[in-house]
Amino acid sequence: MRRWLFVLCLLCNVLGLYAKQATLEGVLRMCVVDNEGNVRTVSKYQETDCNRSCLVFVVELSKKLNVVPYLEDGEDDFISSPYQSGIMVVPQFSYSAKNFAAQYANKRVRVSGNLYAPGGGWRNATDVVMELKNIKQL
Repeated sequence: MRRWLFVLCLLCNVLGLYAKQATLEGVLRMCVVDNEGNVRTVSKYQETDCNRSCLVFVVELSKKLNVVPYLEDGEDDFISSPYQSGIMVVPQFSYSAKNFAAQYANKRVRVSGNLYAPGGGWRNATDVVMELKNIKQL
């Protein structure tokens, strides 16, 4: 049985099906990103059209984190530094941005999910993004 489990884990690694999940703590901030690449932090929820501007959520870390161990091979080519102080989170579950903001914005949170470096796109407020699976207010 152990041998099959080992083979399955090895196969998942080879196929890239096993991702290194990260758990981070920090303050969840709201940012408005516009299609010209400007990012500004806002303290209150704002409606955006997502065509010219978009409201996003960023976990502001208390100290910089080396994100390279959490990225796929080669993704570090898309980031400005291996050490990041903020990670944009994109919930992988149904949510209302307004309710999400009311519950978590400007509060200390613990988030878990997989990290990736999108390498572009104006809606990304940070070099590294988390596919958010879990969030908990601390």
